[in-house]
Amino acid sequence: MKKQITRTLLLVILMAWSVAGFSQSVSLKGSDVPVEKLFDEIKKQTGFSFFYPANALKGARPVNIDITNTSLKAALELICKGQPFTYNINGKIITISLIPVKRSVSDSTNMENGSSREQLITGRITSREGQPLAGATIRVKGKSTGGKSADDGRYSITAEANDQLIVTYVNYKQDIISIKGRKVIDVILEANISAMDEVTISTGYQRIEQKYMTGAVTRLKMDSLYQPGITTVDKMLEGRVPGLIMMQNSGQAGAAPKLRIRGTSTILGSREPIWVVDGIVQTDPVPIEANRINDYDFVNLVGNAISGLNPNDIENISVLKDAAATAMYGVRAANGVIVVTTKRGKSGPATVSYSNNITYTRRPRYTDNDVYMMNSQERIDVSKEMFDRQIPTKGVPEAYEKAMIAYYNGEIDYATYLQRVNRAKTMNTDWLGAVTQDVLSSNQTLGISGGSAQSSYYASVGYTNERGVIKGEYSKRYTGLLKLNLNYRNFLAQFSIVANRNDRRYTPENLGILKYAYGTSRAIPLYKEKDSLYFYAPTLPDGTTSLRPAFNVLNEMNHSGQTVEGNSYTFTGNLNYQLVQGLQLKAVLSYTASNTEQRKWYDEKTSYIDQLRSAAPGDPSSNAIPFGGELWQQNNRVQAYTMRGDVEYSRYADARKKHFLNAMLGTELSSSKNSALAQTRRGYYPERGYSFAQINLATYTAYANWLQNSGQPTITEGLTNLASVYASASYIYDDRYVLTANARSDYSNAFGSRSNERFMPTWVISARWNMEKDLLKNLQWVNTAALRLSYGTQGNMLQNQTPYAIIQKGDLIGDYGAFGSTIAYLPNPYLRWEKTDNYDAGIDFSLLNGRLVGSVGVFYKKTTNAFLTRSVSVVNGVNYYTVNGGDLENKGIELSFNFTPINNAMNGGKKGLIWRIDPQLGQVFNKILDRALGNNRLTLNANEGENINYTTYLNGDIPTSGKPVGTFYAYRFKSIDNKGVPVFYGAEPENAAALEAKYSKMSTEDIFREVMTESGRREPVLQGSISNYLAYGNWSLNLNFTYSLGNKIRLLKIASGEYGTFQPSSQQNLRKEYVDRWRYPGDETKTTIPGLFSLAGNERAWWGANNAFALDYFQMYDYSDLRVVSGDYLKLQSAALNYNCPPELCKRYRLKAARISLSGSNLVTWAHKEMKGQDPTQSGTSPNINLSIRPVYALSINVSF
Repeated sequence: MKKQITRTLLLVILMAWSVAGFSQSVSLKGSDVPVEKLFDEIKKQTGFSFFYPANALKGARPVNIDITNTSLKAALELICKGQPFTYNINGKIITISLIPVKRSVSDSTNMENGSSREQLITGRITSREGQPLAGATIRVKGKSTGGKSADDGRYSITAEANDQLIVTYVNYKQDIISIKGRKVIDVILEANISAMDEVTISTGYQRIEQKYMTGAVTRLKMDSLYQPGITTVDKMLEGRVPGLIMMQNSGQAGAAPKLRIRGTSTILGSREPIWVVDGIVQTDPVPIEANRINDYDFVNLVGNAISGLNPNDIENISVLKDAAATAMYGVRAANGVIVVTTKRGKSGPATVSYSNNITYTRRPRYTDNDVYMMNSQERIDVSKEMFDRQIPTKGVPEAYEKAMIAYYNGEIDYATYLQRVNRAKTMNTDWLGAVTQDVLSSNQTLGISGGSAQSSYYASVGYTNERGVIKGEYSKRYTGLLKLNLNYRNFLAQFSIVANRNDRRYTPENLGILKYAYGTSRAIPLYKEKDSLYFYAPTLPDGTTSLRPAFNVLNEMNHSGQTVEGNSYTFTGNLNYQLVQGLQLKAVLSYTASNTEQRKWYDEKTSYIDQLRSAAPGDPSSNAIPFGGELWQQNNRVQAYTMRGDVEYSRYADARKKHFLNAMLGTELSSSKNSALAQTRRGYYPERGYSFAQINLATYTAYANWLQNSGQPTITEGLTNLASVYASASYIYDDRYVLTANARSDYSNAFGSRSNERFMPTWVISARWNMEKDLLKNLQWVNTAALRLSYGTQGNMLQNQTPYAIIQKGDLIGDYGAFGSTIAYLPNPYLRWEKTDNYDAGIDFSLLNGRLVGSVGVFYKKTTNAFLTRSVSVVNGVNYYTVNGGDLENKGIELSFNFTPINNAMNGGKKGLIWRIDPQLGQVFNKILDRALGNNRLTLNANEGENINYTTYLNGDIPTSGKPVGTFYAYRFKSIDNKGVPVFYGAEPENAAALEAKYSKMSTEDIFREVMTESGRREPVLQGSISNYLAYGNWSLNLNFTYSLGNKIRLLKIASGEYGTFQPSSQQNLRKEYVDRWRYPGDETKTTIPGLFSLAGNERAWWGANNAFALDYFQMYDYSDLRVVSGDYLKLQSAALNYNCPPELCKRYRLKAARISLSGSNLVTWAHKEMKGQDPTQSGTSPNINLSIRPVYALSINVSF
């Protein structure tokens, strides 16, 4: 499939190239044809550009011509014959210049005595990044001579030696250059970041000039956002958008981050923003339930809606944050909108661009600060202490324990014992080196762009091979984009095809590879001999021992795997017809299809399969997998379409052009259908052509029983239809005052006919005051200053909540001769929309001729009728029911600045020093309100008397009245007693009888209040960045620091769990912190780390199941307030050193532009010292230790020709 896609895209590019090639022979016919008209016709037929001074054609005579398929040179000879000018062809530029007039001797004498003489000036006009600026205007100051630059930025103009040239270009600062006798002058223009009048912002439905924008929008050019070491655009947004919080919990290749725009507006619904590409809402390749996406510890390796989008194809990104900006998206935009605009073709000859990023990613090492685990010597010291204190070892003994037991049993002598112990002490097996690797990856893009004023095209193909730090893992992406733009009179059209293929491979998550590397004793060898793997019987997570010595981590990795393979394509047609001046008809049609296959398998050689074979693998009645391995497979198919049509009126209402009106009315239909087929099969042989064993069900009854209960395929289908009507109206007075109203009403099949809110209106009213044209117009240092205000309301819907019961159909039950079914979701006809009211105010400004540009904004959001769950009797077939219950509020402040202290970009045509600093800050506070329950209640979704699991409080998974979303709790640590056991307030063992009597009369919530304390929130309150840009000559340096404040992190476990415990098995490693543990009475005054023990029953926990608020003292220790620290961090997110090839060097190698960069991402992180190197992305709450965000170094080359 991927070969077919690649061939098709290459064919498309070659076809586009051939169309762009333009024949260099011309056909012209006419009588008395003006020369300028002939030049325009030649440009259309050949693609060559003409450049000439304004006075060059003043004396030109009309031409009679009749030629067919004549060479370009011959045609020009005919046109120039007898004319006062001549021509010169240089590349794709035809320069027309006046023929010098023969002068008399007196004229020559006058010139020698100081009279001026014109000369031809040539050069190239580019941006600071080295991109050619086609169509830039260049003229001689004080004269009528002038012209425009060609498509590659080159120009030529006649001027006198002492003249000055004025160069202008849209959205760039004007430059005035003294010629001073030079004949070659290259010009570099600086972007005019204060030119708000020309900047337009795409909302997906409209393109609005920034000076008329009333909503809160952050617009970013991809050139300023791009990081070579990062392969998806969502990760590039970290700290760059005020009010956007990014949380990344894994450094695995292809792992998607979590994004929050202006806080959390829903409890049960998805909290992710929607992605829009070229006006079309994107769908995820695999629908993931909201509770999983919202889970802070869930690692999304499947990908999100834009995982298949190549960042090199992106032109700019607009993040829409308030109701005024997002209202046109209706119910889908409750969490904000991120609008991506892809590149489009530019008129002119074909330009081919190529970029190549080679990246190096460094694996974790035990010598790193972020890996704080014991070495072999320290771990053997723990084993010796356990033997000295006669603490029984768990599981099958290894290393020191194995040698000690063999010596005591008389199996070895003392010398052999010492030899084995010394070997274990110095073993220091590099488990991290065994399962991880330093990797080189690549990211390449080839693109072509060109066209004419009537049509343009852009096409690209891309290939990304992001190799994972964990061995065997990778994320490959193949992308293609073809975009055609047509412009004929009053008709505009855009057609695009976007295609991608993803190919990913991981180790199965239940292997917990990083948890294994952290949590396995380094005294255990990896190899028995040089090339022979060492197998042992591991202690399982539930504390039991493996049945047979069948485990080696490399063997597990080599004989298991998890893959995600998918492809998708989107076709979009966008039509625009101007019926009369100011009245446009627009239509959009888009279709998306994607297929994703997930596989997870273990072959028969893995310990995972060995455990499934039971204690008696030869017994058919107990062995549920007698042959081969196991394969889990799921296929997802998503089909979505969007049809949209609207009419837009836009024109001045008066002759003085003071009153401007804009109105739009439209309708939209969209549908998304998902179907999934999932099945687990056994008897799998991947190395034998992916075949399956034929298993006799009559003989192997255990397998037959498994097949009947768990081996049947499951088919899931979902359909979401949305019908919408939307409208927008704006009134603008004298470019000073802007008043806008937007409204949209959505109908969804997710709500029943009996609901009063079947149609959910989304509406907003907003205003803008451009104060620089009014109150501040006399202040010279104020370029622009605008006040924005808006209020609006939005709704949100929840999947799987419909007016009808959703039944999960089961299999045929042989004993009853009938089919069985279960209720997945109860009918919910009275469920109403979750509604959010938005208030927003902001000031946008540009001061001191653009040296200081920025915005300051505040917002307040309140969500009412928030979706919550209520428990119901099990006789209903389900345990929980969704209702409208609580309220949420979010409020915050956003600051964005762009300050240019030094700007000597052009000094007499030379490239000077530039220093720009861009601090960004976004602070968000949220709180859950509960209008339905009294203040004595702590949680919103628990009924009185319901048995609440304490882990939901410890993990921050339960909504708590008056607290932020993600608030988590911890036990109140008191001390270490004189036996080395941790003691906690509300759980003191000396008060056990009194406390048990007290808790027996209390509700579950009251008990939690007694023994736990609020620790903080898992989501940051504030994130931002400080970017620095330094440039001198052809060199530039970018430094971007990001920071995150306000959240708390639980430290990795040291006293409980699989990588830390008070009674470790000989196979377990421990955190290095445990070196400072309690060992002898009196140590409790020196340390807060408990000792080693063999405790059972009341020694570990005095409370009973009825009052259960914890597992034992040691689990309480790892989940205590002592083990919670600040999650604040400052990170050097990226650094890049760039060199732009000088124009003269590019010309020598026939290049239009070239750039080379050396960069790094995720370089250094400064965090709380108590984290002892633990990465802020890692949490002790997570069941696994995830791979930390790794530093990436990149060498990038970009050329265009």
